[in-house]
Amino acid sequence: NVKLFEIRQQGKQYCGPSVLSALTGLATNQCAAIIRYVTGRETAVKGTTHPQMLRTLTSLGFHASLRTPREKSNLRSWVRSNCTGKDVYLVASGGHFLLVQGKYAMCGVSKDLTPIDDHPYARTFIREAYLLKKVRDVDATALVPHEAKPSTKSAENSARTKAKKLAEKVGCKVEVDKYTDHFTIWVY
Repeated sequence: NVKLFEIRQQGKQYCGPSVLSALTGLATNQCAAIIRYVTGRETAVKGTTHPQMLRTLTSLGFHASLRTPREKSNLRSWVRSNCTGKDVYLVASGGHFLLVQGKYAMCGVSKDLTPIDDHPYARTFIREAYLLKKVRDVDATALVPHEAKPSTKSAENSARTKAKKLAEKVGCKVEVDKYTDHFTIWVY
């Protein structure tokens, strides 16, 4: 069975890292690092797509079985008719990921298991729902990169900006053409 932890909020409260925090017990900034590591993203995690979330869950030892409702229904009515007991569901509702267990839901907004009638997303329509099962134990901390690798893209942009400012000071202009295997720098 899947055990839920308190969401350990560190940094911004985006739903993908918040849901992973509740599933792993790690802080949200560590969960965002795992999403970047697993999906190969170089940018900050401000939104997580369904495939990215499913890939990350798989790497953390979870199996997600699709349980999308046949008819359009809001979160509250779907929970009342489908959720009983200790099963944990990952639900995409209202452009937001949240976890449902029994008649309770939790996410980065509610931060704790909240009765479904009181949850801020209770009236939003469900896009997808997945029954989560833990299929293997994974040391989630092993997936957190020990050193944050600086993005080469941001380093290149930073160097380009510095070069343009320096060129401006000395009265010339710099343009950089980037190719797959080299750069051409034009100074005039």
